Amino acid sequence: MTTQLSIQPRFEGFCPVTEAVEQLASESGLEARGAIYTKREVVDFILDLVGYEADKPLASYRILEPSFGDGDFIHPIVDRLLAAAQREPGGLTVKRLKPALRAVELHRATYMKHRASLAEKLQEGGLSGAEAEELGSGPIDLLEAARPA
Repeated sequence: MTTQLSIQPRFEGFCPVTEAVEQLASESGLEARGAIYTKREVVDFILDLVGYEADKPLASYRILEPSFGDGDFIHPIVDRLLAAAQREPGGLTVKRLKPALRAVELHRATYMKHRASLAEKLQEGGLSGAEAEELGSGPIDLLEAARPA
């Protein structure tokens, strides 16, 4: 027996959640989106505090960046992940890196901008262009975002 927790009428073409997400995904103003910037020193302190340090086996860890914005957290996370993976047995491979990080961004323009910058960072870290692309696209990927329509 299944118990229904709530009853919500369906109105074709009306979904306040979908509409709100769409508005955030296309909104251009930082204040309207609630954008917050975190200084690098604070990011490093938080990552150290939770034990996400490059001398640990980070490829076996799982981390979620729920709103990567201008990359204040995602870039240091990727730097640490690449440094750790290069030292670990098994090395720097897509198979090892793919489950290690999930990053989300609703704002489409920000997503596209940082998808490109992270692909570049992955290539600088030792991955090929194809490997960087594989990590940054697909149904299970490094950057899972509200993709452009």
